[in-house]
Amino acid sequence: MISFRKSRLAPSAVKRNFLLPLCCLLLMALLVGVVFTSPALVQPGQSEIIILGRGMQTYDIDGVQWGFPLQLFSFGPEAGTARLEEFSIDDHNLLHLVPEPQRTMPVYRLDGEIDQESFRKWNDYRQRAAILQVRNDERIAFSAAELQEFGELHKRVTEIFSRRRDLSPIELTINVADLPFKPAGDGHYKVRMVMDGGQLHAVWEGEIIMLDVEPLDTGGFWTPPDPQKVTVLAYGSPVLFDVEPYIDSNSRVMAPLRAVAAALGASVHWDGAGMTATVERQGRKLLFAVGSTEAIADRERKIMDTIPIIRDGRLLVPVRFLGGFLGARVTWDASTRTVALD
Repeated sequence: MISFRKSRLAPSAVKRNFLLPLCCLLLMALLVGVVFTSPALVQPGQSEIIILGRGMQTYDIDGVQWGFPLQLFSFGPEAGTARLEEFSIDDHNLLHLVPEPQRTMPVYRLDGEIDQESFRKWNDYRQRAAILQVRNDERIAFSAAELQEFGELHKRVTEIFSRRRDLSPIELTINVADLPFKPAGDGHYKVRMVMDGGQLHAVWEGEIIMLDVEPLDTGGFWTPPDPQKVTVLAYGSPVLFDVEPYIDSNSRVMAPLRAVAAALGASVHWDGAGMTATVERQGRKLLFAVGSTEAIADRERKIMDTIPIIRDGRLLVPVRFLGGFLGARVTWDASTRTVALD
């Protein structure tokens, strides 16, 4: 059975990431996707639908679900909705498994938010980033100038996602037991979707790589090679950090305050003398003090089960506590070590 649900999370099926030092800046860009547009060359200013999906995915052979979070964006007058006309894996037609009403998806216009060429270039970079995190291909490695440009473009897009709360992805979830074939260890599977938006068409293509990984803990989850690597998603987009998040001794995800707050549309004021930081959004205030479990939330004292610390010049705070105060739904996916703020 295939079902859709509103989600900003990666699927709970087990995945494996091959990380390169080069891709640290990208912060798991593949979790949000790789874009493929219509095969025809789109000229600047021409109407276009762009599909965001996760183009490179890895699953353990024992995983029970495969997931495909999708978002549709448009430039030009053609917008509103688009219809799923093709869905296949390795040429196996799976469209008949998608309920008829769920084949129609919203299309979000980006005109006035970002120019078409910049958005397409950002997605080209993300496509390369996704491939690099799975395959060490020096032919598509980033130059220093490209990394800088990608970081600047990613910041612009992240700001749009933070401001536009309506940009909710829809997740297509597949039960592995319902596939018309049995996934094989070390198998590679090509995924293809075609959307019809009236006069506009868009094609999305991705790849699933199967792994046979022995679970390393009693919870049945595979632990990535870097046990400290943690990803933070805000409204479906990865948050970029210059100091990496980590899980502290109290089993709390700690991340740089300013980066997470900005991704959630909040501002931060740092008081160096008092070693405190105040987060503000829409009239609400939250105060953290370095080394203290006590926080002040709208003049009310709250006790946390861990303490904010300074690491490499950045104040790191518990993500769940911060996200909860700012009204975000905070979820943790242990299989991918990902915190999602929705």
